[in-house]
Amino acid sequence: MQTIKERTEAAAALAATAQRLADYAKSVGWTEKKLCDEYPDLGDARTFREIKKGYDATVETLQRHAENYAAVEAAIKFAASVAERTLCHNLSAEKKLMAAIKKLTSRPDGDNRRVVIVEGQPSVGKTTAADIIASRYGSRIMRIEALQVWNDRPNALLAAILGGDRAPQDQLAAFNAAAAALNASRRCVIIDEAHHLGPRTLNTVKALVNNTRSEFVLMAIPTLLKKLEFKNWEESRQIIHNRLSDKITLKVEPGDPVAYFRHRFPALDEETANAAAREMFKVVNGAVAFAFPENMSFVVAVADAVNPDEPITAKTLSRIINDHKPQIKQ
Repeated sequence: MQTIKERTEAAAALAATAQRLADYAKSVGWTEKKLCDEYPDLGDARTFREIKKGYDATVETLQRHAENYAAVEAAIKFAASVAERTLCHNLSAEKKLMAAIKKLTSRPDGDNRRVVIVEGQPSVGKTTAADIIASRYGSRIMRIEALQVWNDRPNALLAAILGGDRAPQDQLAAFNAAAAALNASRRCVIIDEAHHLGPRTLNTVKALVNNTRSEFVLMAIPTLLKKLEFKNWEESRQIIHNRLSDKITLKVEPGDPVAYFRHRFPALDEETANAAAREMFKVVNGAVAFAFPENMSFVVAVADAVNPDEPITAKTLSRIINDHKPQIKQ
């Protein structure tokens, strides 16, 4: 026979776990809806909020949720430990994005130049740089991923800002609610995969810039700016003129592989790291000339293949680089 005390204690313990998860989401700029989307074992956002407040259910149900929530918390802690080992905080992408966001977030109220467009090929480091920025700025950053299935529906963007299931169906009501949320606490909204935005959703971003104190960072592959050349994007084009704070292009710079290798392997000397980088460029480009890989995926793959129990030498790294040569797109 379940007692009220047992149910109360189980609900309180579960609520405490949910609160820690909510705190984590806030620290990386996620809404609770985004958290639940990333970790389906948490259930939907509505259930998550109920659990956080103190879920009224049987002990068995609470225990089942507690197991799922504990597993998600453990997964997040593990991912954080891996990120701490593998995320390099000294790459050119992060430096460029950090400088642009510092300039953006220091603009005074009334200055409408509150949009940064970040261009870069896939795997160049856009999302990773944004992860690092979010970890430093905490709740000041709101992260949104634009989806192709939005099909240029402004309500989809507004719902993402409001946390999904809390967005009004009426577009004007949804816009006013999103604007109120962004005015209540000035946020820097980073929209990843922004090339999926259409002219109507981009106009909605422009309207939010006009009606809130928040800033917007649009991270995209180069097709976004090409779209703005089309006639039906003419109104949206204003966002790259009198609303634009910066446009930056991210690419792999000469020092990035060296910085990444030395971050992953602190004992590695600079001479060996540079030799590995030179070998990598030769493999990628088929010549000694200093051209560079288009993205960091090859650099990460080489580092992941290193056996930490063996001495890391230029010869070892050269062998791994050449072993991974077939993975490079010609």
